Amino acid sequence: MAKIDILIDGYAKKLDDGWIVNPTVVLIQNKGKNLIVDPGADRKALLDSLEKRGLTVNDIDVVFLTHGHTDHVLLAGIFEKARVYNFTEIYEGIREWEHDNRIEELDLEILPTPGHMPDHCSLIVPTDEGVVVVAGDVFWWVDGEEQIIDIERPDQHFASDPKALIESRKKVLEIADFIIPGHGKMMRV
Repeated sequence: MAKIDILIDGYAKKLDDGWIVNPTVVLIQNKGKNLIVDPGADRKALLDSLEKRGLTVNDIDVVFLTHGHTDHVLLAGIFEKARVYNFTEIYEGIREWEHDNRIEELDLEILPTPGHMPDHCSLIVPTDEGVVVVAGDVFWWVDGEEQIIDIERPDQHFASDPKALIESRKKVLEIADFIIPGHGKMMRV
């Protein structure tokens, strides 16, 4: 079974003129491989967190990107030895090909979850504690907000397709025992 480790709890702090933001960065270990979900934008925090676990960027085999927003993907390039998965593609250096919604190296399933962005996807991770869905921005909270799951919460201005987002939230809730949101702490369903 896969092991999950939260490297950075995601945050989103509203400023008068913008945001201080970084996603939840997740390390998944399975079948002798290391995968990072949404490496984010906070380089120092990410490198420090890896170092605390005895890992370097060269120990990461796969990077999974839930979607293309800069706060989620900015640091993907520091993992030069890793394959990078997104909504439909795998990249290895400059080579690109399509996947079949699986990360074979770690035996994990990719779940299309459009709504926040048309090309949003989540990762289904079976663990000894239950099924964890690393959901990216299917769910997110601004710092200080109570993390209550409301599939129709009034944050739809962050959605490219609010109806699709609601359907993606329903899909994740049907599958997950635990959800790791794009911004916020892991939570039990």
